[in-house]
Amino acid sequence: IEVTRDRDQKLIWLSQTAYIDKIANLSESPERRQNVPMAASELLPYDGRAPIASIRRYQRKIGSILYAAVITRPDIAFAASRLARFNINPSDTHHEAADKVLQYLRQTRTLALQLSGGDEFLVASDASFADNTIDRKSSQAYVMQLFGGIIGWRANKQDTVTNSTTEAELLAVSQAAKESMFVGRLLQELDI
Repeated sequence: IEVTRDRDQKLIWLSQTAYIDKIANLSESPERRQNVPMAASELLPYDGRAPIASIRRYQRKIGSILYAAVITRPDIAFAASRLARFNINPSDTHHEAADKVLQYLRQTRTLALQLSGGDEFLVASDASFADNTIDRKSSQAYVMQLFGGIIGWRANKQDTVTNSTTEAELLAVSQAAKESMFVGRLLQELDI
């Protein structure tokens, strides 16, 4: 992780430029401009059986993407979560989707998390009702911001099937509230 600091303005940036340059070479697709990390179309399971070499290549790509998503890149958290579902049997379509994320990372490698002043603790959550057509489960995500910088994020599929958009949103906000309560208690213990 690269740490850049501006002492005069009291700002710190965390980035993974060198790591992203290294993993971008895992992409096997021709280089194209990617404005978003993942296409809107849903990825479906592969009906055939992937060769072992293909599975290993895919798992290496996804592991590399997940590391970036967990450390400094919340913008690819949803794509990483979605792609990781196909680690056991990836198709060429899954490889292309992973390559798209790698290309997006390469083109946005200079993006960094900025941490700065301020004393607000903000939490936001969202859900996408029944966007997984196979099991009809919803996707959810949350992000936490403290001292002007993002300190926590998550994107995943909900554990239960919901009956409405409202129920999906309530499950998402419930997860975000649990995490924010933990952070709030930690801040109190640290006397911040």
